[in-house]
Formats: sequence, C-alpha cells, structure tokens
Amino acid sequence: FALLKPTFAPMMTILIRIGERLAGLFGAWALWAVGLYLLSILAGQRDATFDATLKLTLWSWLPYIVRGLLQSAYMVLTRDPLFNPALSGLLVDNTPPSMGQFEYVMVPRSTRLWGTALAYFDIYLVWHLALLWIGLPFFTKLPRKWAWLAVGGIAVVWIALRVWLDFSRYRY
Repeated sequence: FALLKPTFAPMMTILIRIGERLAGLFGAWALWAVGLYLLSILAGQRDATFDATLKLTLWSWLPYIVRGLLQSAYMVLTRDPLFNPALSGLLVDNTPPSMGQFEYVMVPRSTRLWGTALAYFDIYLVWHLALLWIGLPFFTKLPRKWAWLAVGGIAVVWIALRVWLDFSRYRY
C-alpha cells in the first residue's frame, strides 16, 4: 500500500462508495438470476430453478473479477486511475486537465450519452454474455436459441438501465 498516492477523500466517503458498489453488485446478481429464471419458466422449462440460475449468474461474473484485478494492478503499478473505461474514450475523454490548465470543452448530450453507453462495452462483457449463453442450457435445459434470446434481451435491458442511471447524473 506504500505505492498508493494519498487521497483527499475521507475514509467514510471511501466506505460509502464500497458499500454502494457491493449493493449494486448484489442487486445485479439478483436481477440477472430472476430474469433468467423467469424467462426460462416462460419458455416452458419447468425444470429451471432460481438456485440454478443464481449459481449460473455468479459463475458468469468471473470476467468482471478478472477485469477488476487487472485494473487494480494497473492502477497500483502506474499510480493513475482509469478515467475512460472500456470503449468510452473513443467519444469522450474524461481525463481531468493537468494542474494550471483550465480549459473546459462542452460535450454535446448525445455524445455524452453514447460515451456513457460505450463505457459498458468491452471484451469482458462479451465473455460474460458468452458464459451465460453457454451455461443457461446446462442449468435450465433451455434450447440454445431461447438461451441466446434470453441472455440478449436481459443484457439490452440491463445496459439500458445502467446507461440511464449513469447518464441521469449529468446536470447540464
């Protein structure tokens, strides 16, 4: 921990952010598991159980664990945070200006919206969805075509919800 730069945030702020992240993670697991379970039941698979879809959901989160470890190692080694996650840097550069530089470029709302959406698209999302698509037929006996539709449908709704929540934070 000697490599980390001192932060300006008090410890309580850090603990609150960790709590928010954990609550969001548990909520994501629950929503994905409920969605997969309900769609499996609606598709006629009476053998599907919530326990099985929850296990699948937890197992499919492996790519995000790998991403978190890689990003943490990068930030510790370089002593720099990640300002532009995933593909968001293609449209909007969220890197703060250096000291003494007070230029601010107003980014159009549509560009900011697409930049927010692209922050969720990376190789780890593809890996996550592939694990769900491969695992869903094994855990619920759902045909592959229906598994693809279930995973894709939930992914579209989930990403749209996250983009809306993130984008609604901007006040301009």
